[in-house]
Amino acid sequence: MQSVVVELAGLFAQAAVDGTQWLTALQALADATRSTRAQLVGFGEDNMSWFNWVTNGHPPEAVAAFERSLGTDPRGNTRRRVSLGDPLFTLRSEDDYGAVPNDAFSRRYRELCHAAEMLHGCQTTLSQTADGQVGLALLRSDSDGVSSGEQRALFMAVAPHVRNAVVLQRAIE
Repeated sequence: MQSVVVELAGLFAQAAVDGTQWLTALQALADATRSTRAQLVGFGEDNMSWFNWVTNGHPPEAVAAFERSLGTDPRGNTRRRVSLGDPLFTLRSEDDYGAVPNDAFSRRYRELCHAAEMLHGCQTTLSQTADGQVGLALLRSDSDGVSSGEQRALFMAVAPHVRNAVVLQRAIE
């Protein structure tokens, strides 16, 4: 696993310096964890996304439509709801998503996730400030199945490197 982490860390560092390779680095993370997609997203205090990069041909218009339909609101976004108040680098996954009350917001979110083939996965918060937060996620389809302990371990080993890359790009900007 160490060599994969080093390789992925290098791709994320290059993305920070280059500014155009984020989707390439995210796709490499998705591939390494045998996940359909990976996501890097930043939310402002108004729950609107600063950026929302999703790999594997997930068209920007689909991301925008998802956001308009409760995708960024923690009341409706199960992934955001379970991680509110978490310390940085807390791993959340399918077990946590299933613990969210099955209200109308959660049902709608699950329907959207199922339609977008991203019902399963895991996530962590990379940074949290008064202005907003940045998160990293694996978005897994039904055919990918539930994330394994090994996949989650690799994801969490790479997460600090992704955070460092985000911080580096902000410093460069």
